[in-house]
Amino acid sequence: GLTCGVELYRKRVNELQNWLNGGNMQCTGSWSGNAAADFLLGKFDSYRQVTGINARLRQNLPSLFVQDDFRVSRKLTLNLGLRWEPYFGYVSEDNQLMLLAPGQQSTYFPKALPGFLFPPDNGVASSVVGSRKNNFAPRLGIAYDLRGDGKTSIRAGVGVFYVPLTRGISLNRFTLIQPFTTDLSVQGADAYNIFA
Repeated sequence: GLTCGVELYRKRVNELQNWLNGGNMQCTGSWSGNAAADFLLGKFDSYRQVTGINARLRQNLPSLFVQDDFRVSRKLTLNLGLRWEPYFGYVSEDNQLMLLAPGQQSTYFPKALPGFLFPPDNGVASSVVGSRKNNFAPRLGIAYDLRGDGKTSIRAGVGVFYVPLTRGISLNRFTLIQPFTTDLSVQGADAYNIFA
């Protein structure tokens, strides 16, 4: 029989991170020849500190599907289906997304580096990546009853599938951008005056 359905996958991400807020200093012995001695002297090879990260990202992924079984003969059955899975990228409730557009200047953050544009800027989608509405995914299944007695069959299936961006590690990249966070690295300096 004919089967139809509607699915809606909603993803809400509220992110608050304090990764490297206190900084991370690495002493490897390049100053004195001994890592422990460099540490005691306050001489480091690298220091990295990141300001707090927070974001409120939202995404809706609707899909529609229809499928049906067709009995072609006593031994052959086809299952035909079609899914429509439009893609809508993450939207930040705080407009904390950015894209690179060389040669253009942001009007939302006029003092941002040239080439950095943000969702409120003209022509920039609220999800930065925009949407893709033509994701049609056909499916085909075949079942063949070898002897016609319902005991032994050969089955095969094929289809087109779309995998949306929903992984957590990818979401972290949205918020690690200027001016929403600062990621500072200092090479070869003195711990007693890090930013000298």
